[in-house]
Amino acid sequence: MRWLRAQLLHAGTRPARRGHRPARAFISCDKPEDVGRVPVELGRLAQWRTTGGMLAGAVARLLGFTKPPHEDSVGKRWALGRLKGKEYKGEVMLSIEGGVALTVAGQNIPLVHVLTLNRRGLKADKVALLRLVDGDTRQPASGVGSVAWRKQTAKAAANARHNRPGGSRDKQRRIREIWATGKYSSRDICAEQECAALGMSFSAARNALKNTPVPSRCEASASRCRA
Repeated sequence: MRWLRAQLLHAGTRPARRGHRPARAFISCDKPEDVGRVPVELGRLAQWRTTGGMLAGAVARLLGFTKPPHEDSVGKRWALGRLKGKEYKGEVMLSIEGGVALTVAGQNIPLVHVLTLNRRGLKADKVALLRLVDGDTRQPASGVGSVAWRKQTAKAAANARHNRPGGSRDKQRRIREIWATGKYSSRDICAEQECAALGMSFSAARNALKNTPVPSRCEASASRCRA
């Protein structure tokens, strides 16, 4: 690393000249002595720079806000939009003072704790922010953005997916309701006949019927319906 720093101190560029060679960049290397100048592609010298306003706009889009962020007079805070929870609404602010953070429901959250990166790109944990807006008291003692907080919000998001119409819990409820009608003489037959229509595997449908009460229509032949 020390050697690399020394070489970077000897970096240089040569501007383009009419009728001569184009612009070029190089690093002078004298260790070993027979190397000389090492050429560097100009494309590798490209640099990018973002502004607070650009960052605010990107985060606002990730959260689903359609209006441009509103910048304060100082230029270090942006109002991104308002999130609507189950019971309350809360303003979301982006601040770049002393670190980049979001302010939601009176709590400051480092932006890196809200964003995740996968193959599809950046994603904002909007579910966790909505929980803060509603004043969820189940936040772990370790605080927002901690490992426990992330696990808890991920679990809440998974439960929301399972509980929605067509989710796994909705399918389990429906197969149990079908079994309760007494239409089938055994749980195996019920699961086998209905799993495809409900979009379930046979094993998932059969597991959903474990320990379910015997339908009243089958009481006369309860032994046959317990299978």
